[in-house]
Amino acid sequence: MIWFRRAVALVLALLFVVLYVPLLVVFRINDTVGNPAFYIDQLRRADAYNFLYDRVLQAELDDLQAYSNSRVAGNIAVLKPEAIFLARKTIPPDWLQLQVEQVISKALPYLLGDTNSFQVKIPIRDQVVAGAAAIKETLHKPDIFASLYDQIMAQLVDAVAGNNDGNSLFMIDRQQLESAFRNILPADWLQQQMDGIIDQAVPYFTKDKDHFSVRIDISQRLDALQSVVVDVLKKRENYDRLMDAIASAAIGQSSSGGFQLPVGLVLNRDEVSDALKSSLSLDWYQSMVKDAVSQMFDYVKGNKSALEVSVSLSDQRSAIGSALASLADRKFQTYIDSLPACTPENALQMIANPPVGRLPGCRPLDLSYEQLKTLLRIDVQSQIAPVLTAVVPDRIVLTQEDFHNILGGAQEFLDRARDLVRQGWVVSDETLRQDLGPQFQSVEDIRQWVTNGVVFTEQDLRDWIADGSDTGQEQTTLNSFDRTRAYLGLFRHWKMVLWLIPALVLIAIGFLAGRRWSTRLLWAAGVLLATAVLTYVAIGPAFSSTVRPDIDRIINEAMSSGHRAEQVIAVKAVEVAHNSIDSFISGLQRQALLLLVTSLVLIALGVAMRLRGEHEHDHHYHFRQQ
Repeated sequence: MIWFRRAVALVLALLFVVLYVPLLVVFRINDTVGNPAFYIDQLRRADAYNFLYDRVLQAELDDLQAYSNSRVAGNIAVLKPEAIFLARKTIPPDWLQLQVEQVISKALPYLLGDTNSFQVKIPIRDQVVAGAAAIKETLHKPDIFASLYDQIMAQLVDAVAGNNDGNSLFMIDRQQLESAFRNILPADWLQQQMDGIIDQAVPYFTKDKDHFSVRIDISQRLDALQSVVVDVLKKRENYDRLMDAIASAAIGQSSSGGFQLPVGLVLNRDEVSDALKSSLSLDWYQSMVKDAVSQMFDYVKGNKSALEVSVSLSDQRSAIGSALASLADRKFQTYIDSLPACTPENALQMIANPPVGRLPGCRPLDLSYEQLKTLLRIDVQSQIAPVLTAVVPDRIVLTQEDFHNILGGAQEFLDRARDLVRQGWVVSDETLRQDLGPQFQSVEDIRQWVTNGVVFTEQDLRDWIADGSDTGQEQTTLNSFDRTRAYLGLFRHWKMVLWLIPALVLIAIGFLAGRRWSTRLLWAAGVLLATAVLTYVAIGPAFSSTVRPDIDRIINEAMSSGHRAEQVIAVKAVEVAHNSIDSFISGLQRQALLLLVTSLVLIALGVAMRLRGEHEHDHHYHFRQQ
């Protein structure tokens, strides 16, 4: 009968091992994966927070530099140390660690069903202030700001040159553009404006001030801009283009159908325009540019109420008259050359009674062109006098309408520039409100976050979980999430009860296999000992033969990745995985060793009880014999 009971006990011992080992693993998972302290400890052991700045950010910048063009790559090389400096100053590793551990400690218990709510509050006000101070400190480093300034100038040149389709009134190449921008926006002035913007914006976003206003005084740079405009307009290529506009403006003040000479010939607008341009030399043009630009800037500066530029032509009347006279003379000679030859009778009649002041109907062959002009009393200078009066007043006054025709969209720019000079370039909360409209609420949200911190609760988490679902599936998704939490919470609450099953099995083994308390204890302790040895031995080989090769494969794949940042992150992830698995396995081994020690203690106790029992039995037997 005892052997049957012990056979049943052996079956129960196998059942105990089958029950105990999975429970041991499940409880170890609960103590690691289900324990916020486990994640916190692993991140600390991996020095993850310093690693993020020292390795990951560095690798990301290296990748960005490697895949950028030469100019951008050069800028990244200069700014790389400062980017890491800014990140550390704005979001220090200690602060980041504190917030991450806060999220883990509060959110994980909710996910596991231990709590029904959580709230994570991340203060960011001090980080905004620290970040702004770090930006200013960085901008005041000469080499850093010089690189940033070069970038700004290059982007301005790209923007302006990209909008120049070749039909612009003013021609300027990239080198000239960059030189102009550097004169108008010098580095020290631009740095001062950036400081002012930061100093005004930070108190507003931290709610230390209810309003902010940044005014950049454009008038300080008008003299530099005026000098640049003069230098650009004096160039030969702009002379060629602007003379068309000036000639057109001058002719536009007179007849639109051409100019009729007293003798009856007509000079069309193009002919007069060409003559006008040929008489206004480059030297004359360059001499009048400075005064003309000065008049334009008087309007921009607000010294004049209307845009009006007066250009004197009095000194050019003689040259213009000569050009028009040459034009009229060529026109008349061309007409004479095109006439049919006069018959002898018509020639004699013309000589006897010349058509003074009128164009002849034929050309006497025996008279030269000059002789014919004398005969007809045609004085070219007197012929072009009315044209000269119409085309060449003492002054050409270019009005706002003329500038609109000449400059096109640039006229609107001048008007905006005038408003900017008078008011300055103002950026304030009011201008933001007007420009952004309903989107200004985002600015208010940012201010609220900066002041009160970013608050994340279980409701935000639930909204995020349901956000990826269809409208009809949102509640189903949340219900599945809540059921999972409920099951996990129920298990964690009643998890210790599960040990009753293997405990009862172990008690049954002892009572079935043993007749006395000592043997019962020895059988139960023996099963514990065998289980402990099997568990301890199996954990090491199983891990080495199954998990470790996969981790090594991941390392090799990570090292073969093309991007350095991915390699760095992968290697660290593998390191964390190694540490986590080692921690998990070592915990199981510690529990197996504890079970082993416990079983040995129980075996020793059982042996002691048995020896004591036998001693008492022998003593009793000898006593009876006596």
